[in-house]
Amino acid sequence: MAPKKIIEISVIGKDKKGVIATFTSILFDCGVNIEDLEQTVREDFFLMRIQGEVSGLSISLSGLEDLLVAAGKKLDMEVNLNTRRSSGVKRIALLVTKEAHAPEAIISEIKAGRIQAEVAVMVGNREDLRYIAEREGIPFFCFNSRIKEENEKNIIDLLRQSEYSVDLIVLARYMQILSPEFTFRYESQIINIHPSLLPAYPGARAYRQAYNNGATLAGATAHFVTMDLDRGPIIYQEAFYIDKSCDTLQDVVRRGQELEQRILARAVRMFIDEELYMHWGKVYWRKSPYCDDVCPEVAHRPYIAESSAPK
Repeated sequence: MAPKKIIEISVIGKDKKGVIATFTSILFDCGVNIEDLEQTVREDFFLMRIQGEVSGLSISLSGLEDLLVAAGKKLDMEVNLNTRRSSGVKRIALLVTKEAHAPEAIISEIKAGRIQAEVAVMVGNREDLRYIAEREGIPFFCFNSRIKEENEKNIIDLLRQSEYSVDLIVLARYMQILSPEFTFRYESQIINIHPSLLPAYPGARAYRQAYNNGATLAGATAHFVTMDLDRGPIIYQEAFYIDKSCDTLQDVVRRGQELEQRILARAVRMFIDEELYMHWGKVYWRKSPYCDDVCPEVAHRPYIAESSAPK
């Protein structure tokens, strides 16, 4: 059986009447079978995502795109259309700053065959990690304007190009806060690794926060990125003990970064393998991420990483 050919359409702009009806009518008239539709409104900002199967398409894809874009212009909405085959390799964009451990973990897991995806592009707000992209033959772009909105516009324009369109954006220790407009546009498609057991210690320097606060447990969390900083739905997290009698802050950071690699790689793999998804602000698992390492009776307890745990 030939694989399905799927189109993915996003419609973004100020909320107004008639948007859903306009675009679904066009798709119906052109023979598109709508398989999934999700729409939401935040602060008068409208976003709709549609997945449709186009084996019965009555016009060309370019003709369909022209109709959708024309409808978008009439409604003052931005419309994007991407195509992919259901059996195609998923594509990832890595957003990075200067810490190599997180992007290296994803690249290593892909090369080992444990993540069935490809890194289509790396984007940095510094040049520090360009060497990784060049070593792996991955396109690298650095957007480091002092104007954050300009950097985000450049990233959006880049990802809108078919050559760099992706299924998932991974914030691999990307040390820039993304605007609500950016995260809303890609909500359910951005995974971040945060160096704490969220919701504890959000924001910057989380290991230092935990250490200075006298915490006996630290950890890391993979979560979807939403408009609320470090408060997106949690995918997976693990912990390790801090021995306050001998562990230094450097010990905590080192063990935390080792854990970040494992947690981020697992969250990305689960997303790529469609073992989880985000819908209406919640994460749903088709398979528990804890089942690989622990027995069923403790499958939903956080894994405590090996460390100098108290006896």
